Amino acid sequence: MKNKMFSTLLVVVILAASAMAATIAGIDIPYKNVALNCEYYYNTVEPSGGYADPDNVKITDGDYTWSWGAMAGFNSSEESAEIEIDLGKKQSIVGLSVLNMLSTCSGVKLPEAMQIEVSTDGNQFTKVADLKRYPEEIKDETWQHWFSEFAAVEAQYVRVTITLVPGTWCMVPEVFVWSK
Repeated sequence: MKNKMFSTLLVVVILAASAMAATIAGIDIPYKNVALNCEYYYNTVEPSGGYADPDNVKITDGDYTWSWGAMAGFNSSEESAEIEIDLGKKQSIVGLSVLNMLSTCSGVKLPEAMQIEVSTDGNQFTKVADLKRYPEEIKDETWQHWFSEFAAVEAQYVRVTITLVPGTWCMVPEVFVWSK
C-alpha cells in the first residue's frame, strides 16, 4: 500500500514539474507560460495575407507547429510590429520567448531585433529586456527562439516589439511569457 501511494505521489510530482517546464527550440525553460490563451492586440501593423490573425488567437494558443496556418505573418513597410498581451491580472514574470520561422526559400527572414516592455496598468510601459536569438548560428528552415530571462517584475501587460525588415516576411507562431 505504501509503495502504491508513493508511486502515485511520484507521478503527480513529475506531472506537476513537467507542466512548469518546456523545451522550446532546444532551450529548456523551467517556468510556466502564463500567456497561454491570453488576449492580445496588435498596436501597429497587423498580420496580413493568408497569415492574418483576425480573431487574435494564433500567438498564444500553444500551437507552434511548423504550419503556415498556425503563424501570424508580417509583410509590410512598417518599421515594427507591436504585440500587447493582457495576462488578465498582475503577476510576477521572469522571462519571455518568441518563436520566429526562418525559411529563406519561402522569403521568410529574421527580424532585426525584439524587445519586451511591461506595465501594470496598460498605460505606462517600462522596457525590461532585448531578446537574444537562439541558436546563435543561423540555421535555415528552423525556428529561431528569441529569449530573455530577467529578475522578476510585476506585470499585467506585456508588449513585444519586433523590428521588421521591410519587404520580407516575418512569421511568428507563438509568444511565451514565463513565470515561476
